[in-house]
Amino acid sequence: LVAFGPPGNLALLLFGDLAPQPVPLCALGLPSPGCNAYLGSIFDVQLARFEPQSLPVLAGRGGEARISVGLPNQSWLLGATAAVQWLDLQRLETSNALQLAVAGSLPVLDMALVDGVPADPEGHATVHQAHVLRFEYQ
Repeated sequence: LVAFGPPGNLALLLFGDLAPQPVPLCALGLPSPGCNAYLGSIFDVQLARFEPQSLPVLAGRGGEARISVGLPNQSWLLGATAAVQWLDLQRLETSNALQLAVAGSLPVLDMALVDGVPADPEGHATVHQAHVLRFEYQ
């Protein structure tokens, strides 16, 4: 999960359930006109910092906060849903909320794509994609 904001600012990634109606942050006493809380309940919070962009072409986006969320390989998670929303702690501004859902059934593709950074000891397995190779006989 990625958010962009002023480099150096702290951000919270809030996990919870969607609220029936957005709640204006001004109603909560925060000086953020136009910003809304979209989560009705919060069950987890992750802290991140907006890190400066290393590539000059991305510098116009400001800083980047990034949090990877891992899910255990457990059947009770099938069909689970949650919502996430970012909060910039210095500016007291929010992102829109995203509703996330885990597939309701196990994948049937009998292969996976493993992606990652060569220097990292761990990769990311994606079971709904696979590399495609083309061979030609001449």
